[in-house]
Amino acid sequence: MSGLLMYFFSFVSYLVPIIGIVIMGVMVVAVVWVTYRNLWWGMLILCFELIVGSLAGALFFFPFGGEIFLSIRKFIWLIVLVLWIVKGFKQKKWLPEYIRRSPFVVVGIMIFAAIAWGVIRSVTTGISLLSLYHDANGYAVFLIVFPLLWALAYEKGSLQEKEEQLYRVVGWGLILLSLFSLALLLLFSHAVGDAFPALYLWLRDTRIAEIGRLGDTSLYRIFIQSQMLLLIGFFVSAMRATQSSFHFRREWWMWVAMWAGLIVSLSRSLWIATMISGMMMVVWCFISKKGWRAVKNVCVKGTTSFGAALIVLAIVTTLGLNIFSLLGERSQFTLEEPAIRSRWDLWPALISKIKEHPVLGHGFGATVTYQTSDPRLRERGIVDYTTYAFEWGYLDIWIKMGLIGFVLFVGALIMMMKYGWDWARQSDIRLGWWFGMLAILIVHFFTPYLNHPIGIGIIIFFIGIVCSSNRKMVSK
Repeated sequence: MSGLLMYFFSFVSYLVPIIGIVIMGVMVVAVVWVTYRNLWWGMLILCFELIVGSLAGALFFFPFGGEIFLSIRKFIWLIVLVLWIVKGFKQKKWLPEYIRRSPFVVVGIMIFAAIAWGVIRSVTTGISLLSLYHDANGYAVFLIVFPLLWALAYEKGSLQEKEEQLYRVVGWGLILLSLFSLALLLLFSHAVGDAFPALYLWLRDTRIAEIGRLGDTSLYRIFIQSQMLLLIGFFVSAMRATQSSFHFRREWWMWVAMWAGLIVSLSRSLWIATMISGMMMVVWCFISKKGWRAVKNVCVKGTTSFGAALIVLAIVTTLGLNIFSLLGERSQFTLEEPAIRSRWDLWPALISKIKEHPVLGHGFGATVTYQTSDPRLRERGIVDYTTYAFEWGYLDIWIKMGLIGFVLFVGALIMMMKYGWDWARQSDIRLGWWFGMLAILIVHFFTPYLNHPIGIGIIIFFIGIVCSSNRKMVSK
């Protein structure tokens, strides 16, 4: 419950900005002190914030007027980078020696080359620097890979200890995220959100969550962008369930929390990714040494935890057993549904945009105009909608970076998963993380995450841990 107090203080800070400024100041000083003592601890703070801070990382922020503000996420990012530079100067070490011969160097070069190409194309095609910044600033998070590798190599503590600390931080962060999702569902389902409009405005203005009512029912969609990271916890729980040593009181309830958070999101992109990656996990269990018994364990424990999550949701809402039929309707796919219709409206416009410069791309900040079916825009009289943020994630990469950048970026992701596979097979938790990463890559087909700090952040931590663990590859 202490973790939920963080959201409470964020709400209070939104209502009384001076309180938020004071809390921001205290947090910044605390993060500087902790990170200076141990850069790895700063990385753990950054990881935790990515989970709980959602889209903008603006649980706490320093306003500059209007819509301009400096969020706690940006402060943490800057603190980690600056103190890495300070520690690097003091020790005259910037990166571990083995990194130079690591195959992940190629992965990094490919990613940075793809991003650089997108920036170059923006400049050469005359896109404004402001549009370039707004579209591409999320990719700057990739710079965190340098202090991460440094912290894993040079800060006190073994790599195994640091990996276990990361798992604990991520685990607690995901549980907190699920509990927060359920708390919001409880409040809005019982009309508390209607009684206190400031609650909705806080969630909207800080971009912590998107709240939407499902038709004329009392069921609300609680969509928090960082719920995507629940896929990691989900598949870690699933892989742990293959073992007979599965800890019921801890790991089974963890799986219930992951189920609940994913269901509450009402995100079909997350559901599809869960199903596809889950099927691939089951196939792997069949063909590996785990065999039929592992699949049976997963099915039994997965079914019971899913049922428990549905019961929790039935209790939290005012719907009771009616929630099952409503969730069934939500799981249907029809082109008449606004969210699906809006995506398909965008598809031909994106293909046409790609055809204009298929190889070179248009650069970051490139826009597309299309006829939208989004009821929120239609209510404002907007039919022809122009945007640089596209739902189809991989098409977004192609438009901005061209085929050149697309091949580099996607190729780097494939190499990352390939190098991570040998590492993953060493433990069930690692395998769960690997299949969770696969699910995130699938989600990006429908909903863009890999161009945002949340998706980029999990890629960085995955690369950092795998690269530091697979030092044997360097000597080959």
